[in-house]
Amino acid sequence: MKLFSSAVSPVNPPRTSPVLGHLLVIAGPDLGRVFPVTEGQTLIVGRGQNTATRLQDPRASREHCRIEAVRNKVVLADCGSANGTRVNGEGVTCQELKADDVIRVGATQLRFCSRTIHEEKTWVSTTGPVQSPGGSPAAGSPYRHLDSRSEQGVLVLTITIPQVLEHRVADALRQELLAAVAEAGARKVVLGLQHVRYISSAAFQPLLCLRQHLQREEGRLILCCLSDLVARVCRLTAQTGADSSTAPFETAADVPEAIARLNGA
Repeated sequence: MKLFSSAVSPVNPPRTSPVLGHLLVIAGPDLGRVFPVTEGQTLIVGRGQNTATRLQDPRASREHCRIEAVRNKVVLADCGSANGTRVNGEGVTCQELKADDVIRVGATQLRFCSRTIHEEKTWVSTTGPVQSPGGSPAAGSPYRHLDSRSEQGVLVLTITIPQVLEHRVADALRQELLAAVAEAGARKVVLGLQHVRYISSAAFQPLLCLRQHLQREEGRLILCCLSDLVARVCRLTAQTGADSSTAPFETAADVPEAIARLNGA
């Protein structure tokens, strides 16, 4: 069976095509970038100008590997790259991707997140199912740790779990944040932390990745509704950071103030 056609599908497929998952860069020069994987799309991964990813990694080939989504299956194939392509540490030439597979391209690592990954056991929260502010499971939310909505042209994300302490929870949160922004195509984002009571310094990595992604897209992120404790951890994380990536976050008292600021009011 022929998996790949000779013609490359458009980088931006029709909006009616379902998104089957996302590739999240979890290591390398492009840390934090996210690429949607859409039904009928052939996604070329590499550093070439004609690829959809244009990686900054000098160890990646111009066209390193290609990913095709057909009939709800996502298949990766190496494009004869100089350093080869690895999936979960094993060299591959052609392989179907599963949720949480890690692809290595040069010095870059990308995690494949399927659209239904929030329903799988790999997305484990220390607090159990997502809870709405009233205490019942959040209805209709596609994410385990987030609520998402659009308001006045701004993507409003709310973290729905009361504590972000463990690295596995922080990593899951990072994937959901980047996936939500990518799916919405948003450049103006408000992130509400009103339900978060405890957070560790290491858990700010998802927020840093989100801010870096938005900055690359000439976007902007504002945090709002921080408790005194969360605000204090945020300040300490910025003060002890070794580089500009941990510069202080822009904050607002509440969502309306943040939206007004993003919209230039």
